[in-house]
Amino acid sequence: MEGIRKRIRTVLGVCRFWLGATRATFAPASMVPVVLGGAIAAHYRAFATGRFLLAAAGVLALHLGANLVNDYYDYASGADVIRDSRTPFYGGGTILVEGALSPRQVSRAYRSLYAAALLTGIALAAARGAGVLALGLAGFLCGYFYTAPPLRVSYVGLGEATIGLCFGPLTVAGTLLAETGAVTPEALVASIPVGLLVAAVVFVNEFPDRAADGAAGKRTLVVRLPLRAAIACYAALVLAPFAVIAAAILLGLLPRAAALAYLALPLALNAVKHLQAAHADPPVSNPSAFAPSHQVAASIATILLHLAVGLLLSLAYVL
Repeated sequence: MEGIRKRIRTVLGVCRFWLGATRATFAPASMVPVVLGGAIAAHYRAFATGRFLLAAAGVLALHLGANLVNDYYDYASGADVIRDSRTPFYGGGTILVEGALSPRQVSRAYRSLYAAALLTGIALAAARGAGVLALGLAGFLCGYFYTAPPLRVSYVGLGEATIGLCFGPLTVAGTLLAETGAVTPEALVASIPVGLLVAAVVFVNEFPDRAADGAAGKRTLVVRLPLRAAIACYAALVLAPFAVIAAAILLGLLPRAAALAYLALPLALNAVKHLQAAHADPPVSNPSAFAPSHQVAASIATILLHLAVGLLLSLAYVL
């Protein structure tokens, strides 16, 4: 019996390690659009549990693989090495910096995850056509070249838009295609608020890394823009989804129940308030200084906002 317990503890320890290494706590970023795609399929009475779970598994494998690729190439560029502020929400991965894994081990891990994603894509393509595989390939390219050369889109100010596209329209459309065999304009409209908010999650977490990213040549939007302009851009990102939802309801592109998403509006306002407070009047001697408690609060509020809006939109379709 003691031997069995020891094996169970070992397995659980390995699982905990890899959940941390792949930053699986950020899985809602990719799972929310999968749920939204499934809810739209249910709205059309075309929900299939097996295909939905396969789509979710494939998207999750792509997401976790991309997280490891991000760590691999940020470490290689030196961006992760020189960061001096880290929380669970920003500061980059630590598995390579702390020596928990070697670059070779990380490379093997993300290749394995991508192989798993390919297998799910092939299975879904056999049922719903090559379009599913094409969208999966697009998602892979977005995640891989987020930090990998030669594109390194996050290093040239296109990372936020790439993540918004990948975990917005691409994932919602891919899930719906896997379920129904078709993608509707309505689904693409519904994906826009989710895409904007996942871009906001990436964006808000870049503020504390402005100095380190700039020093490593990682020219994110937060690095490229003046601080006040970057904060204004963030505010636009978290408030724009509500304008999109209102316009889409008026035009008949979203069900009226989508107005439920406005229950999350206080989260957006709270997130903007905390980000402004985090970076208010930094000292001349250290223009990169910020208030960590407010920055963390802004990150948490943004993550919850993305989750709330995505689930409320999904609920609107189920209702």
